[in-house]
Amino acid sequence: MLVFLALAYLVIKRLVHSPFGRAMIALRENETLAVSVGISVTKYLVLAAVFSGALAGLAGSLYAHYIQIIDPMVFMFLNTVTMVIMVVTGGKGTLAGPVVGGPHLRHRTGDPAQLRRTRGSVDPLRSADDRHRFRSARRHRSRDRALVQPCLQCRAEERALLGSPDRERLTAMSVQIKTSDPILTVEHVAVHFGGLVAISDMNFEVHEGELVSLIGPNGAGKTTAFNVITGFQRPTKGHVTFRGTSLNGLKPHQVTALGLVRTFQRTSVFDKISVFENVLIGLHRRTAASLFGTLLSLPKERRAEEALREEAWEILRLVGIEHEADELGGSLPYGDQRLLGVALALAASPHALLLDEPVSGMNASETARFIELLDKLRAKGTTILLVEHDMPMVMGISDRVVVLNYGRIIANGPPSAIQSDPDVIKAYLGGGIKHA
Repeated sequence: MLVFLALAYLVIKRLVHSPFGRAMIALRENETLAVSVGISVTKYLVLAAVFSGALAGLAGSLYAHYIQIIDPMVFMFLNTVTMVIMVVTGGKGTLAGPVVGGPHLRHRTGDPAQLRRTRGSVDPLRSADDRHRFRSARRHRSRDRALVQPCLQCRAEERALLGSPDRERLTAMSVQIKTSDPILTVEHVAVHFGGLVAISDMNFEVHEGELVSLIGPNGAGKTTAFNVITGFQRPTKGHVTFRGTSLNGLKPHQVTALGLVRTFQRTSVFDKISVFENVLIGLHRRTAASLFGTLLSLPKERRAEEALREEAWEILRLVGIEHEADELGGSLPYGDQRLLGVALALAASPHALLLDEPVSGMNASETARFIELLDKLRAKGTTILLVEHDMPMVMGISDRVVVLNYGRIIANGPPSAIQSDPDVIKAYLGGGIKHA
């Protein structure tokens, strides 16, 4: 039994610290966010069921040899309760918790009140395990800081390049791109919820390399439009096409696999997982690991895992939150949580990035920091569709603005034309231009 215990512990440890285990943890923590970065719910729930069933079968075999009889009545409900208590006592969410919880429970069964007061005997081991997992990461971060310190002047020059001259260059580039075929096409899309019409008739295009803002008053249907485009909501009618492929009927993780990735209106991160592991989960699409290779810890799989970790550091540096890699996602300040949400989306290798109110709730300095990030992404050629209520930001960074009101497109053009459009002014302020 000890041999099988050691083997099971080793297998589960390798599984948990692999793309397969991270996918299962992501589904447990936040299923909607997990599928948005390309994780298939069905595939990994089946995998979890297979592994847990295999372990339960192995345990049942050993238990039958131990009691020398096979009888379904032998395994009573009390055994299940005991196992749950072992996990809670040892420390839920830890690998060593159930192992330590068994002997720990035997010492405490004489004092039920003391058992109820326990908060998990492996809480210290949880911190030790985290320290072990991030030891390599910290070495990389120390090296990165050593490289970054002499380059403060370079960073200042980089920020200068992302100022007005670079914006003019990007705008000129986007004008040329508009002559190409659109990367995203929304044609006559309508969404009805019973008798409620969320979107009546929506038509617009996004060209490769563009930054297009989708704006409109509250309740205009902007988030519903995002849900339709990314597979979270089926349209009542109409078609959405991305890079020549129809998205109608595709599930969210299949849409992500095509390179169309979104963020969410509300702050959405994996709260109980470190920032670094959040980004590793976002990199799920980039892994080609095999299950058996992972369990056997083959050199190829170890090299692939190390490459993923290096990629995670690159993304954290791009977004500017690498110094918080060890922190839990839910413990970050609000602005950094929004940046972490963008880092998760970037980790999924988007050809087009859909940002749903990314600076909502940010202060002026955080908004300026986010605009710098958008400039970096545009310099890399990333196509961006933005939903935002911050009008100075929208008018300052957009190549084109699409205005949605009561589920219908009422204006589509450059920011200068949108600002003076009578229908847009009436939609936001009422009473027409004279009243405004």
